[in-house]
Amino acid sequence: MTGGYRNLAAGLSVGLACLASGIGMAGFLADSLPVVSTGAATTTRTTAATAEQEACSNAAYEPQLHAPLIPGSRDDGPTEPEIIRRLILNLIFLEAIGLYGLIAALVLIGT
Repeated sequence: MTGGYRNLAAGLSVGLACLASGIGMAGFLADSLPVVSTGAATTTRTTAATAEQEACSNAAYEPQLHAPLIPGSRDDGPTEPEIIRRLILNLIFLEAIGLYGLIAALVLIGT
């Protein structure tokens, strides 16, 4: 009877750890990667109200000119190798959560 509970606990630890890892990856990738949409799948109707809302929302995204904090320096944001490095490191750390669940399950079954 205790073997069944051990297997249940091991399965829950793996399942919940991988679920948490997957939710973390989905959230990270949703925030990190730009959304690519072709617009072929959905069609939208523009009315006068939505056109006015779009005009107001586009006004907030106008580029603002500002001086750099350190004269002579430019901040163009992260370069592509930095973005790839951050992406890989974050995915490795998120995947480690699922691996910890597997290790916990092996310990639960082994005892």
